[in-house]
Amino acid sequence: MKRAVKSKKGDVEFTLISVFITVVVLGFILLSFLSKINAMGAALTYEKKFLATDMAVSIDKLHGIPSNAYLLYSNLGKFNLSYSLGPSILEICKGSDKAKDTSRGFFYFTEDGPKGIFLRPKELKPANSTISSIFISKQGNDILFDSPQLNPKFKTNLNYLSCPKKIFPLKSIVIDPGHGWDDASQKGEKGFISPGNKSESVFALELANMFRGTLSRVAAIDKTRDFAVDSYMPMAQRASSAMKSDGIISIHLGSSPDLSTNNALAYFNVHSAKKEESIRLGCNILNAISDVFPQITGLAVVPINLDNEAKINPESPYSILLEDKVAVLLEIGNIQMPLPNFMLEQNSQIEISKAALEGVERYNGKVR
Repeated sequence: MKRAVKSKKGDVEFTLISVFITVVVLGFILLSFLSKINAMGAALTYEKKFLATDMAVSIDKLHGIPSNAYLLYSNLGKFNLSYSLGPSILEICKGSDKAKDTSRGFFYFTEDGPKGIFLRPKELKPANSTISSIFISKQGNDILFDSPQLNPKFKTNLNYLSCPKKIFPLKSIVIDPGHGWDDASQKGEKGFISPGNKSESVFALELANMFRGTLSRVAAIDKTRDFAVDSYMPMAQRASSAMKSDGIISIHLGSSPDLSTNNALAYFNVHSAKKEESIRLGCNILNAISDVFPQITGLAVVPINLDNEAKINPESPYSILLEDKVAVLLEIGNIQMPLPNFMLEQNSQIEISKAALEGVERYNGKVR
């Protein structure tokens, strides 16, 4: 090793060749490191923009299909990104501070119109949890956006219905317990009978009492027959009582020998002057029931032609669906299911009545 000449000012010695080699090696390492950082940054920028565009296009595609469905994005934990879905924009950024991420991916939607996409705003920030998957689901006309890692309660509900937008605020509601039997006079109709020998008329009466308690929070409540005892009331008198209200909710239990069928249905009068409002009311109640009970296998809003019904049966329970009222006849579950049938349990009846309240609130314009 060649040494430098000793300086008069001191005894420090150094090697020019060693210094040169050291500088070159350090420079090479630094350049390689910067190159890798730049490559990672470029990949991350591309990833964010690609994901934002792809998710946005997927939302548009989902909205265009006639049925409900969901998309699952998985293996997203690689870059520790945050996701944000707003009413008109989808953004993806590194970490949770959008302001610090100048390369965030984004995609703008057109504003929600009367018949356009209704996006449920949701921010998904990694924090202490890695977002490894995201659900984007179409439920009715709504697009929901969530991650099972951050929200364990989130679930897609592919039974959802699209509800009309027209609102006719309900200030008063008449509750009609389906059927009715008078033991003293042996008059009336018990409806379907459960395997536990419980009649539909008794079930409807119990449920009507719970509906009265919950729905009284949002409307004045009246009734078409006695809530204290199972009693017979002719349809003409029940219809007369219903004339006093803005809205009518009639309660029934479904029945099917197919034990894989456990539907919730809402019937409306096809000739009603308030047909669209009736469909909206029934639709929102069914969606709320489906939120609570995963056992429900399907939902439907069903038109009824009362001209035909009256010819077949003057005492048809559908006659309660008056033409000038917002009116639905609910048919919930399957009474033929073997015991324990969740529809006949008191706790389930409480939850059904809460779902009815939720449905009425959604009908009245309260966003869930």
